[in-house]
Amino acid sequence: AYPTKTPVKIESFQINYRELDENRKQGVDAVEDETSLIYKSSEWKTTEPIKSSQTSYLIDDVDLIENHLYEFQLVSFSTYSK
Repeated sequence: AYPTKTPVKIESFQINYRELDENRKQGVDAVEDETSLIYKSSEWKTTEPIKSSQTSYLIDDVDLIENHLYEFQLVSFSTYSK
């Protein structure tokens, strides 16, 4: 849902996402969870800008692999900042 209170008008959104990889250990940050170490891939993928009026967005399933873990970030953009 679109935030109801923001200091500036949000113009657009963008989604950044990356796969969490348990096997890759070089050049990445490690994050510990309850069962094992999960290594974050350092390679982020980014969607095209999403209009602030849009209420849903589907990431192409070609980019996602079934039964794999992913990390997502939702970034908002105003006229002045990110």
